Amino acid sequence: MDKYICPKCRKQLTEDSVMRCACPFCRCIFDKPDSGGETLWKSLQADMKSGHGEHIWKIGSWEEVNSDRSNEEDFFASESIIKAMQDVPMEVLAQVEVGGERFTGKGNKEYRQKIQVVSAWKWEKKYSVALAVFAAGLALQNYVQKYPKGDLMHKTIEAAKKWLENPTEENRLSANLAGSNAWSAAEEAAKLIPLSLVRSVWSVIEKAAELAIRSAAQAAWSAAESNVLSAKAAAESVALSARSAGQAAESAAEEIIQKCEEWALRHAAELKEIK
Repeated sequence: MDKYICPKCRKQLTEDSVMRCACPFCRCIFDKPDSGGETLWKSLQADMKSGHGEHIWKIGSWEEVNSDRSNEEDFFASESIIKAMQDVPMEVLAQVEVGGERFTGKGNKEYRQKIQVVSAWKWEKKYSVALAVFAAGLALQNYVQKYPKGDLMHKTIEAAKKWLENPTEENRLSANLAGSNAWSAAEEAAKLIPLSLVRSVWSVIEKAAELAIRSAAQAAWSAAESNVLSAKAAAESVALSARSAGQAAESAAEEIIQKCEEWALRHAAELKEIK
């Protein structure tokens, strides 16, 4: 591989850092240099198994979809880490290269004829919890706007943070309880939101706050659950935070997703690579 320099701090990067699209020195993220193929992301199970099937992926080995495309779901890949995580609960983050003919499969998803895993990293539970906490924090202002003196969402996020700092069984149970309490509060809040087809400014604020609380609840549950369910909860937290922001404008929802993607790319540099 040719020498590659970080576009921000100008330090020389290793091939591994280039593949991660993240500089370990200044923490900036960048586009992967063009290698002639399209590079995407996949979320896999712990044993490198597809989330939708039984196929076990091998790093550096090109695979081709069956002629009848019966295994097409194995070939689904995403343009972003967050989207990959939302499709399949992440235990392994894989960067893949795709090529060949384009197809449209189940759920109107596009995929390519050939795919190979270029690099793979272990996605530990602590990253799911940290991502969920980050996502919920982005929605906190929407809760505060509706409940300026409230502390429910703050306490729920803190419960997840407490597990991150000290992952004991006691803190896991506390996070589970905090998540359940927050979700119940969101359910009660939802009952009070007008069902009118014409949304008022107030109903928009109420809905944004309700979704923000749900995002925090998922963050707490990410700390309480197993690795797989933690990743699922983190993906839900991101989605709910984006929906909360989207009550004001679609662009605000897209900004939340982008911020979470940048977070994931930065922290990908910390992941343990699978050889």
